[in-house]
Amino acid sequence: MNEPEFFNEEHGAGPALGGFEQDGAAEPAGGWCWLSGDPWSYGNWKPGEPNNGRAREGTEDRLMVYSGIPRTPAATWNDINSADRDNLMTAYVVERDH
Repeated sequence: MNEPEFFNEEHGAGPALGGFEQDGAAEPAGGWCWLSGDPWSYGNWKPGEPNNGRAREGTEDRLMVYSGIPRTPAATWNDINSADRDNLMTAYVVERDH
């Protein structure tokens, strides 16, 4: 996941992480959780995120890795609108049990 090809050329949007903000949660930082149901005990938001910033439709309620720099890997996170997700995502991080 730490390779440039996983981050887009426009602004460094990276893989989706499987986190989302629950409906009705306090914006922009309330109610985040993992799709797996595991407790939300770690965060690595890019400074200024989550900000519900560029939501064109509704709120930014999904989680992605984001650098803000074209084709540049990072471990920091950004909130994104679910409608934008399909246009910006280049990869997904998948968890599996052994």
